Amino acid sequence: MEIFTARQPIFNRNLETIAYEILFRSSYENAMPEIDGDKASSHVLTSTYLNFGIEDLAGGKNAFINFTENLILRQIPLIFPKESIVVEILENVPPTKQLIEECTSLKKDGYKIALDDFIYRPALAPLVELADIIKFDFRQTPADQISDFILRLKKEGKTILAEKVETEAEFNKAFDMGFDLFQGYFFCVPEIIKGQDIPANKVQLLHIIAEINKPDAEMHKIAELIQHDVGLSYKILRYINSAYYRRLEKISSIKDAAVLIGLEELKKLASLVVLTQIESKKQNALLKNSSVRAKFCELIGYEINNPKFPPNSLFTMGLFSHIDALLGYPMDKILIELPLTDEIKKAYLEKRGPLFPVLVLVSLYEQAKWLQTAELTEKLRIKEGRLPEIYIEACKWTDESFRNLG
Repeated sequence: MEIFTARQPIFNRNLETIAYEILFRSSYENAMPEIDGDKASSHVLTSTYLNFGIEDLAGGKNAFINFTENLILRQIPLIFPKESIVVEILENVPPTKQLIEECTSLKKDGYKIALDDFIYRPALAPLVELADIIKFDFRQTPADQISDFILRLKKEGKTILAEKVETEAEFNKAFDMGFDLFQGYFFCVPEIIKGQDIPANKVQLLHIIAEINKPDAEMHKIAELIQHDVGLSYKILRYINSAYYRRLEKISSIKDAAVLIGLEELKKLASLVVLTQIESKKQNALLKNSSVRAKFCELIGYEINNPKFPPNSLFTMGLFSHIDALLGYPMDKILIELPLTDEIKKAYLEKRGPLFPVLVLVSLYEQAKWLQTAELTEKLRIKEGRLPEIYIEACKWTDESFRNLG
């Protein structure tokens, strides 16, 4: 049986990723609502801890995982480390006496409990008392109903999470209402700044990225460009000398680094470092998601193994897919400063071209839209079971990169 696993970040009020909810299906065909919840939750636990490894999937952060009534009654959460999971109780789990007893036991053993898609009813009072985190569906629950509970729940020491926050406006509203945590794709939706030019310092950064990613860029020219930026040189050399490469001899020059990792890897690394210098309150979340997308796109290119899908171009496309949200300017305006290939521009601006299907595939996979993912995977002739492995590899690469560049 193939395992399909994705992760969705959970942010605090500083927009720092503090956890991931693990999204799962046991196959593309099982992406229908009729899937057995016990089977799904059992396999997500197996895939997370045995197949993929919690460190690789959650990057050392807590993993929110849905547990059905039956799995809780069977004490399945006790198999796993209390330090690394949050037991998320689905909204359709009945608060029976036995369930409450098991949750009480979990709580005493140090496990954190979250209530999903919370809508208050008196029968839930014992579970509310036990819960550490209360999750509200921000799109389905009226704001006035949420407001009635927030103050009371926070006074009781509960952490309040807004999920399905999809836009900047929704995030700002949830923030002002007092939510502690946020989940959704709001950070990917650009908040466009109208009537202003891109600041000169950001234009300069875009020019550096453009030079690095020219198709005909030469090793010595890129090395020289990097050497002229002290901050860029420092971060790359620190990365090269990290435990990731496990070298006995210290690398002390950009030219030596270029020889060690190769031109294309140096271009990717330098582009990622430059992007980290673009200040934004959403910087960390956007950059990590962009980085996962970049590596995911690149590895998909290798998997397709077709000249129409060059991995290097796919990496660049993924890396800049959120540049409008990161900078707060329209994509067409930014592309004036980013002389990328016509294929990448078509994917961004015209939603077409040979590379565009890969960008769509990555977006569908991120959102765990498994049926649409399956259809597009088949069209691109990607082996069904490879996509989850590729995704995990992209997550590992991103988490490792940010640890070493931090």
